[in-house]
Amino acid sequence: MPRVKIDYIVSFSSEDSENPASNLLSWEVSKKRWLCAKGEPSCSVVLQLTKAVKISAIHIGAHNAAFVEVLVGRSEKPNEPFQVLLPSSVFLSPSESRRAEGVERVRSFSEPLLTGAGGAQRWDRVRLVCSQPYNKHCKYGLSFVQIYEPESLELAMAPSPGGSSEDEFKPGELFAAHRNNSQQSNSDTGCHHSPH
Repeated sequence: MPRVKIDYIVSFSSEDSENPASNLLSWEVSKKRWLCAKGEPSCSVVLQLTKAVKISAIHIGAHNAAFVEVLVGRSEKPNEPFQVLLPSSVFLSPSESRRAEGVERVRSFSEPLLTGAGGAQRWDRVRLVCSQPYNKHCKYGLSFVQIYEPESLELAMAPSPGGSSEDEFKPGELFAAHRNNSQQSNSDTGCHHSPH
């Protein structure tokens, strides 16, 4: 699945001076993160993508956050309410939250978990809402967000104009042949047991 680049931060509810929301723009996962001010029951950030896409998967790294919800919108219609893409999902239990300081938790969501109203359309804005109702003394937020769109099926599956069925399936045949060859070479090198 191709990963979609985050273009810029549209807005955020708050940020810790040492952990600004702009850290989420980093392509590589690092120790930088976006954290809200201490003591807030919830916080949110809105990301602008470089293009409108159908979101097929999202990987979220959360820092001390108990719940994360994902909503989607369009920059061309900023006054329309965001649609739910991923309902509020648990990252830390109450007991983990209460004893947590510096807990990183990563979860990946793909179809059919992205079943909200926003699942079938194209969006270029993503709003993430984090909450931590169990611990009022920790800063929390996101370590990273990675957004993916589906493979381009139009290129892989569209029949060529006037082409035969052989032309249509060549990419798949090449892949299958490559897979069969690699499986065969694997079985030739180490899958046979010598008799005792």
